[in-house]
Amino acid sequence: MAFCYVCQEAMKEGKVSNHKADKSFITAGFCNWKDGTTKFKMQQNSDCHKEAFERHIQLPQQTKYVGESLSAAHSEEKINNRHQLLTILRSIRFLARQGLPLRGHDDSQSNFIQILKLYGQFDESILKWMERKTMKFTSVDMQNEILQIMALGILRQVAKNIRDDGFFTIMADETTDQSNREQVVIVLRHVDSDITVYEEFIGLYMVPSIDAQT
Repeated sequence: MAFCYVCQEAMKEGKVSNHKADKSFITAGFCNWKDGTTKFKMQQNSDCHKEAFERHIQLPQQTKYVGESLSAAHSEEKINNRHQLLTILRSIRFLARQGLPLRGHDDSQSNFIQILKLYGQFDESILKWMERKTMKFTSVDMQNEILQIMALGILRQVAKNIRDDGFFTIMADETTDQSNREQVVIVLRHVDSDITVYEEFIGLYMVPSIDAQT
């Protein structure tokens, strides 16, 4: 006996209308070999077989290709976003490490934008990225947030080192800035197991007064 595999599978999955189903090639099995060639051609051209082939073979393949295309595009977009973000992070870290201002009177001429343009001489993708209207990760708020994350990361590492060393002292001094505001400098001094002394600048903090109680 002969069966049509496509029609059988489509029937099992409920993809073929019952009134179009040809039982001889699906459930009963075809055994009329005398008219075999004619019947096979009729089965191939039947509405049942065409519907089964379309819904069981063609449609899943087309859906798969669309899904793969969308997934590939999404994956490529994520890779590009990550690449550009890392370039932006390196630029901000360099400027912060060198004590250089990120912004200026004209943001288009700021150190931050100029260093990104410098990267663009070797990687044109960052220049295309900067032409975007939104989601560039270069706004003032984004710069401040990145700087804060970096600063907190450094503080966490300093705290870990001090906990590992066990002994430390707090050094504090005050100063008055040009606007006559009182500020206190905090430095933590600690010694590791090799008797190496470290002095970690923690921050400069404004205080309402510089008396002993404060």
